[in-house]
Amino acid sequence: MTLSQFDEDLERGNLGERLFQEKYPSAVKAKGYHPDWDFTYNGNTFEVKTDYRTVVTGNIFLEQECFFETKADYFFFVVANGKEVVGTYMVKTWVLDNIVNDNEYTVKENGVTGNTKGWLIPESIISEVSEL
Repeated sequence: MTLSQFDEDLERGNLGERLFQEKYPSAVKAKGYHPDWDFTYNGNTFEVKTDYRTVVTGNIFLEQECFFETKADYFFFVVANGKEVVGTYMVKTWVLDNIVNDNEYTVKENGVTGNTKGWLIPESIISEVSEL
């Protein structure tokens, strides 16, 4: 039995969420469907995103819908190669907003599923502004 694309994406995203909880054990996960943020920790809110294509493209995919809907203070990006985590970044949402608005990134469709749109931001830029 094969997983649906949604189930695969959910399973892959869980890697990032598990890592976040391991790194910040007192973080509280939002219950149920919660588009505003994924976790609260130390008075801040976090959106956790896992990217499996960064190792191939050198970019981190920032999904438009998530970015426009979130009320999170931070984005916590997990870069993975299969089940191996190869990088983590924590960036304030307002910093990402400045990056997107100050550069002319083209809106792209997700190269894996093609059903989401977002910006491809070079990992090097995310690394420069990361608080980790």
